[in-house]
Amino acid sequence: MTGSAEDPRLLCFATHHKGGTHWIKRAIRSLAAEIDLPWIDISDGDVRAAIPSAGRAILCHFSGTFPRPLLERGDAAVVHILRDPRDILISGCHDHHIAQAEGGAGFLHRPRADLGGRTYAEHLNALEGAEAKLLFEMRNRHAETVEEMLAFPGDAGNAVTLRYEELIADTDCFLIQAALARLGLDTHEQAQGVKSFSRLSPLAGARAAGVDERSIAARHIRWPREMPRAVGEVYEAEFGGALRELGYESDAGWTERLEEAPRGPAFPVSQRAVDRVREGVPPTAETVPGEQERAAMVRHHLRAEGLVAIADKQTPSHLRAYGFEAKTVIDVGVDTGTPFLYRAFPEAHFLLVDPRAESRAAVEARGAPLFHEFHQVALGAEEGEVTLRIPSTRHGPSGAMAGIRPRTDALAQRHREVEERRVPVVPLDKLTEGLPGPFGLKIDTEGFELEVLQGATETLKRCTFVIVEMSVTPRFEGVAPPSRMIALLAEAGLELRDMLRTTGDGKGGPTPRLFDALFARWDDQL
Repeated sequence: MTGSAEDPRLLCFATHHKGGTHWIKRAIRSLAAEIDLPWIDISDGDVRAAIPSAGRAILCHFSGTFPRPLLERGDAAVVHILRDPRDILISGCHDHHIAQAEGGAGFLHRPRADLGGRTYAEHLNALEGAEAKLLFEMRNRHAETVEEMLAFPGDAGNAVTLRYEELIADTDCFLIQAALARLGLDTHEQAQGVKSFSRLSPLAGARAAGVDERSIAARHIRWPREMPRAVGEVYEAEFGGALRELGYESDAGWTERLEEAPRGPAFPVSQRAVDRVREGVPPTAETVPGEQERAAMVRHHLRAEGLVAIADKQTPSHLRAYGFEAKTVIDVGVDTGTPFLYRAFPEAHFLLVDPRAESRAAVEARGAPLFHEFHQVALGAEEGEVTLRIPSTRHGPSGAMAGIRPRTDALAQRHREVEERRVPVVPLDKLTEGLPGPFGLKIDTEGFELEVLQGATETLKRCTFVIVEMSVTPRFEGVAPPSRMIALLAEAGLELRDMLRTTGDGKGGPTPRLFDALFARWDDQL
């Protein structure tokens, strides 16, 4: 351990029932073994008796109300993991239903007088239809879990709260690494933690099969496609306040998006193996016999949906495979950060550019590159001042969609209001003058990419690669067609080499609306 004297001694993880406990428990066990620390389950029993009197230890609390004394200790730090309560309901109801055949928590199998002598699992199985099962689960074990989630104090100074949905989507484990650093782990220990959380992730099966992890991660947000509207309306009436207090909704409008007859959850026990593979959960010997069968099932499911598997290219390993050299990397349009870029070049000096003050705070909180400077300006072809438009959706202001050009695509219909700010504009060449090259450059400015490139003629001459978001539909007023950017980059000796990401049309249709394109020197070796 190379941390300071103030580093925590008690490294605590707190989750909630059906809130990712299986993944977190396995990952923590693996981490504890790798860095030779004891790990102690404090979910039940006398916490004071369980805590060692000296030395570091990992304390895990997987269910129930987290012991408040730990939140008041100066030698403890806590990573608290939340999951959307609606997904906890769906997952809990499904798992508690099949637990009659596969085993499970003790409360599932105790006869209850209020259920006529049946156990929880037996009663759940006897109910007819998904709605009845979900309502029973909602008002019983689920209600206890929500109460426990609300009981965790949001103002605890030694705790940081992460969201399961963000952890699943963070395929580089950037958030986990930042959390482990907060617990006082040194860089080697953080690396072991990232390895454990990544290897045991619910997406590990998808990764092994070559499936785009982000598309599978989205399937872990189950409630929009699996919760019947009738159940959602009851849920809003009884737990809507909890959704807002936990930060998952701002109003009751979410129930309007639910289908009358959704596609799940599937309750037959025979469906479990298929469900686990479809969601990318690492299979057990009882569910899927081997690697080839798992990959085949994933490919079969994708073909049935009219999809194919592609590699996830927005990863450090994919970018590093090109062998780019970059002493200075420029991230234009930072928002909350670009983790895969930062991890691909950990020794580089980073120039972070975004006109919003909120971006600086967000990237610092999430984990900025080790060597960086932040410039709170917009970039363009020449110096001046422009109006920055920051739209708000039902989730609040959206920095990811902030831009200079007014939006004209389908996403504009979701904006409740648009804040306008006057911000300074400078050419990128002014910021890079005197900085050591070669450069790497990433640009995502919501339709203003061409203007950024026009102010970067000298910078481009020193770039080994450029990643730029290219609109392939007119998403913004006056946005340039892709050919303009391709031609400008070609003049600088940079040619199209890869498509790192593509997105749909914003209306559920199959046509793309943008690409994240990679440009590099044509004479470089692939």
